[in-house]
Amino acid sequence: MALNRVGCAVAAVCPPRGHPLSKTASVQFRFPYRALDPLTSLAEAIREFEPDFIIPGDDRAVQHLHELYAAGPNAFGIDCTGLIQRSLGAPASYPVVSSRFPLLEKAREAGVRVPKTVTVRSVDDLAALDPRPEAPWVLKSDGTWGGHGVAIARNREQAARSFEVLAKPVGVARALKRLLIDREAFSLRLRHQPPGDVVAQQFIRGVPANSGFFCWEGQVVASIHVEVLQAQGDTGAATVVRVIDNPEMEFAARQLAGCLGLSGFFGLDFVIEEGSGAAYVLELNPRCTPLCHLQLGGRRDMVGAVRAQLTGEPFQESPPVTRHDTIVYFPQAWHWDRSFARRPGSFHDVPWEDPGLIRELMLLPWPDRGLLARLYNRLRHTTFAERASQGGGAFEHLENAAGREATSDPIFGTLEPGPDGRVHLPPVVPLRQEGSKDPLFLIHGVDGNVFYFHRLVKHLDPGQPVYGVLAQATLGDKTVFTSMEDMAQFYLKAIQIVQPQGPYHLVGYSFGGYIAYEIGRQLRARGERVGLVGLIDNRRMASVKSESGTRNGDNEPGGQRERFASRLASHLAQAFSGTGRQYAIGKFTNVVVILARRVRARFLKNVYAVLVPLHLPIPAFLRRLRRDLDIHYFAAARYSPQPYSGKITIFEALDSAGDGLPRNDQWFQLAGEGVEVRKIPGSHVTLMKEPQIQFLGREITDCLSGTECGSEQILRT
Repeated sequence: MALNRVGCAVAAVCPPRGHPLSKTASVQFRFPYRALDPLTSLAEAIREFEPDFIIPGDDRAVQHLHELYAAGPNAFGIDCTGLIQRSLGAPASYPVVSSRFPLLEKAREAGVRVPKTVTVRSVDDLAALDPRPEAPWVLKSDGTWGGHGVAIARNREQAARSFEVLAKPVGVARALKRLLIDREAFSLRLRHQPPGDVVAQQFIRGVPANSGFFCWEGQVVASIHVEVLQAQGDTGAATVVRVIDNPEMEFAARQLAGCLGLSGFFGLDFVIEEGSGAAYVLELNPRCTPLCHLQLGGRRDMVGAVRAQLTGEPFQESPPVTRHDTIVYFPQAWHWDRSFARRPGSFHDVPWEDPGLIRELMLLPWPDRGLLARLYNRLRHTTFAERASQGGGAFEHLENAAGREATSDPIFGTLEPGPDGRVHLPPVVPLRQEGSKDPLFLIHGVDGNVFYFHRLVKHLDPGQPVYGVLAQATLGDKTVFTSMEDMAQFYLKAIQIVQPQGPYHLVGYSFGGYIAYEIGRQLRARGERVGLVGLIDNRRMASVKSESGTRNGDNEPGGQRERFASRLASHLAQAFSGTGRQYAIGKFTNVVVILARRVRARFLKNVYAVLVPLHLPIPAFLRRLRRDLDIHYFAAARYSPQPYSGKITIFEALDSAGDGLPRNDQWFQLAGEGVEVRKIPGSHVTLMKEPQIQFLGREITDCLSGTECGSEQILRT
């Protein structure tokens, strides 16, 4: 996405099924990665796309590029040696960056601080390690990354056991497990490769740190240095980091880039020693890292540096994406520990402009979704959430390791466990935390999501903090609220933890307008100050019928017959056209889908109508059937708004005014201080898209600043 923003077209080589790159529109071309013949698949992609630059996304991709270069010109019908050298740097450095021990020796020769490291080829070599328990060693295997292939040994016995595991080649059973359970065919190739070298590294007590840098022909052009605030365990990848200035880390990056002649994206792992503050290099990551796409202004913009080098134009400084120095990685932090991920004063690196990708990343990784994987994990009593997370999937409950004890959340304070013994996180998510004004809370529509609000935030006052309110039904709770009053009370509690005192500004889209109204009403009833209560084209979800009780024109003689005849004539004309067969099949499929949805919705609503009065829980299998959508419709149909002593503002889509759906009359009867209607170009759907959303953002900003709209748009009781 960052490359797109600076004008690059992007192609990707990735597995044809299940990879997140297949869910984003930022990749213009995709080429299948064939694990059993990776070099051919890579060469074919290079031949067809003719890239100017290659960015490896993991260590295996680096290995493939090295092998492709070693095969020589025209080995696969294309000469890509120059392209690989331009993307990775001097070929003489390839063996060094691929192996831990030679790399650290090279760093030591360049004057970079590194811990004591030895190569371990047998158990006998472990005798040279310091046997003291207070001086543990870290064993690492070449060809591994992401925290895998690393073990901490506190004595020689532990070191010997760890070495046997790390030095063990891939066996038949292990390869079959990876193939069938993990859907990883590359393990079959690993069966014929010797295991990587194992090194033992002196353990340095301190704070982990990382550097990401982009270099060109041995010169570092841009870099970012961070210390790790949270990681996936003692040896896992970082999930939350803080941007820092560290001259020693910068020196290490420049020295290694210079002596190895590096080009492209690289990362360095450090540990900053306790007490001394000395930065020790642990290893080099010869690829893109989670820091590389962040554009933090000045020489902290690696993507801008790529554009400058490829185009030959001067480096153009871009504005930073955030002023916060704490970066929360998505989805790593959300999967690992969402309570820490919600810390205030941090930048959440969520790709809000790509809702499809967000939804994909919030799910289990694709290999873990298969039937065999789920059965295997159940038998092993291990799930993805238990292996790599303290808190289940994204937007699900946070398991409390202390059982029924309360836990603490940086934003939401002390969280009490529910009846099931789990701690349930509130639904408020930060969309923009910068600014000193009173926050604006944007409340979800009938689908329960807040993804589309990222477009709206761009058109609000830059000094306006904005939070999104997710549907409680999507948070994984066993108890799902089926009334508007209960939903509003739940959201109100979460909102008041973020903002203890008013005035409160609430804006809800469509169905969310009801929730905004009800929250405002409950706040006023408690004597709290309420500012803006906004309803964005809410009447589409209204349960109160218009005065006529019919759609416009339905009460006119022949109105319904004329419209039916017109639609029938249109369908017949399409059916007897040149593409009539395809049109008929498509229409039939649509009708079947619509009928199935209606049957499911009617079934669920009837179930809710029986279970709710009896105070019985909704079964799990029913809560998985798009419960957010159906429960919200159920709640809207049962909601009877009570009088509100304040003023409400309706942001009405102009194209919705004549669609015959229930009007705004009910709000004039309920709002004690009147109703203000602001007209927005577009329809119910398009007003949340460009360019109409610009007008919506401007009107909301005017309301928050107290600016009145034109008199022709104001309707008051």
